[in-house]
Amino acid sequence: MCRKPQPLAVNKPYFPEKRVTPFPGVFHKRLPIPFPERKNAV
Repeated sequence: MCRKPQPLAVNKPYFPEKRVTPFPGVFHKRLPIPFPERKNAV
């Protein structure tokens, strides 16, 4: 889910620091709030 290029592009503008985290699990773990919000936005 997070490994897809689509969500990455959406999260890039929201959390540019996310691209620094090579692990998708770390991203959703560190930002549990924006995770569900991104789904709604899409």
